[in-house]
Amino acid sequence: MRASDQPYGSAPEFDKALFEQVSQSIAEHGVQLIAVYESRDDDYRPFVYTIGLSERGGDEIIAFADSEEELNAIAELLYRIARRERPLDPHEVLRYRNGTLTLAAPDADFDAFLQEHCLVEARSYYRCHRVDVLVALAETDLRGPHQSLH
Repeated sequence: MRASDQPYGSAPEFDKALFEQVSQSIAEHGVQLIAVYESRDDDYRPFVYTIGLSERGGDEIIAFADSEEELNAIAELLYRIARRERPLDPHEVLRYRNGTLTLAAPDADFDAFLQEHCLVEARSYYRCHRVDVLVALAETDLRGPHQSLH
C-alpha cells in the first residue's frame, strides 16, 4: 500500500474480528474477496473487490457487475488472478467467461467514491485512509465508469 498525499477521510474503526478473518483468508488463499450484491436504495451496482494484493506490492482490484451471476463469475476471475505471483498492471486485459475487463486507475472523483462507499473493509483491514485500487471495467464502462455505476 502506497502513501497518499490526499487521504479521503479517517480510517474506519478497527474491527478485530474482520482483521482476523481477512488475515486467515489471505494466509490460506492469498486473497480475501468482499462481494456486495445489493446496495441500499440502489445507489450503485453490485461489486466485488480484493483485500491482500497490497501486501504483495500490487493494487487491490474492484469490479462492478450487472447481475449476481456476473458478479460470481468476476469474483472467480479475481480469485484466480489474485493467486498469481506478479501484480497486475493498469490497462491489463482480464478475460472471463462473460467477456473481458480492462484494468484502469480511477480518476480522483471516482477514487473518492470508491474509498467512501466501497472499500470500507479494506481500509479497516489496512487501518488507513485510502487503499490503492484498480478498477476492472467492461469495455462499455471505459468511457465514464462512475456514470455507469448508477
